Amino acid sequence: MILTSIVWKKLIHALWRNFQADFGALLKQFQRNQRLIENQAGILHFEESLRTREIADRQLQEFRKAESRRQREVVRSWLASPNVEVDQQSYSSVRNKDPNSGRWILSTSKFLSWFDPDFCSTSLLWINGIPGAGTSTLALSIRLCSFLLPGKTVLASVIVEEARKMKDATVAFFYCKYMDLERCSFISVVRALLFQLLHQNATLLPYIYDAASHSGETILMKSSHAVELLDTALKSCNKVYIVLDGLDECERKQRKEISETFIRIVESLPPESSDTIRCLFISQDDDAARKDFATLPSLRIIADDNKADITAYVRRWCGELQVKFHLSIERTEGLAERITEESEGVYRRSIHHHYDANRNLGMFLFARLVLQNLLSQTTLADFEREVGPKLFPSGIERLSQA
Repeated sequence: MILTSIVWKKLIHALWRNFQADFGALLKQFQRNQRLIENQAGILHFEESLRTREIADRQLQEFRKAESRRQREVVRSWLASPNVEVDQQSYSSVRNKDPNSGRWILSTSKFLSWFDPDFCSTSLLWINGIPGAGTSTLALSIRLCSFLLPGKTVLASVIVEEARKMKDATVAFFYCKYMDLERCSFISVVRALLFQLLHQNATLLPYIYDAASHSGETILMKSSHAVELLDTALKSCNKVYIVLDGLDECERKQRKEISETFIRIVESLPPESSDTIRCLFISQDDDAARKDFATLPSLRIIADDNKADITAYVRRWCGELQVKFHLSIERTEGLAERITEESEGVYRRSIHHHYDANRNLGMFLFARLVLQNLLSQTTLADFEREVGPKLFPSGIERLSQA
C-alpha cells in the first residue's frame, strides 16, 4: 500500500519512542569503542568490549520482548475485544458435515469482482437476502438455544475462511449479534477489527499502545478516537479484506455509523490504492439497509442460491431419521423432498406477502425446526404421528406450526 504522509507521521511518531531506547544503547556502545581506539587500547580491551556488547545486545533483546508483551497486554485490555475467533470456529464447525454449504457464493461474478486479488472492480459490496431469523419472542428463544445458524452467516464464515487462504492478505471480520452488547455496536466492531489488525501487523503495536496510554480511558469508548485509529491501521496494511455480518442485528444508529464509517474510509483511498481495502457488508434486505448501501453494488441471495444447501442439509438429517426409525430408502427420500418443498414454500410466501424480520424466520429455520422435532421422537409411532397430515407443518402457517 502507498501510505499517505499523514499515516506515516502517525506511525513514526509512535515508533520513535521505541527507537530512542534502542539508539541510546547503540550510541553508548559506539562511544565506548571510540574511547578505546583513541586510547590505543589493546586486544584484551577490545575483547572485553565485545563481550560487554554481546551482553548488552542480549539484554536489549530481552527488554524488547518484555516491553512488547507489556504493551500488548495494555492494548488487549484497552480494546476489550470480543473473541470473534471463537465465532468463526463455531460457524465453520457447523459446516463440517456439509463442507460445500455456502460455497456457491465463491463463483458468483459480483462476489469475484470484489474478492479477486488482482482484478478488483469494486472495493465495496453488499450481500443481502430475506431474514434468516427475526427478533420476535420465538426467534429470540431460538437464538438463545442455539438452534440455528442463519444462512447469511454461513456465507460470511465461508468468505472469511477463503480470504484467509490468500497470500499476504490481512483479514478482519465481525459477526453482529442481536441483544449482545459486545457484538451489536459500532465501538465493538472497531475494537475487534483493531485487535485483529494488530495480531496480523505487529508494526501497529507502538501506535495503538501510544494511543491507549494517552487516551485517558480504561477501555476505548470514544468513537472519534476509534475512527482515527481504524483509518490509520487499515491504511497501513498492504491488502485488507473486511467482512461485516449481520448489521441488521444492531440498532439503527449503530448500523448507520458502521456503514458510513467503513464506506468513508474505503472511498477516501487514492486511485492507485483503491483496491487495498475491501469491505463486504452482509445483512437482510430492509429499508435501513437500502438507505445505507444505496450507492453500493449488491448481491441478493434468492431461494435458488440456497436450494442446493437446503437439499443437502435436509438429506443428511433425514439419513439420521432413516437409521433411527429403520425407514426405507424410498420413504427417506420422500420425506426429504417434502421438507425441502415446504421450506421453499416459506420463502415464496415471504416474497408474496412482504414479510418483515419479525414474521419471516427463513427457509433454513423451518427445515431445522421440523427435523429437530422428528429426531426428538422416541418411538416409531410418535414419528409417524408427527409426519402425519394433522401435525406436519404445511400451508400458509407452516412456519408458525413448526
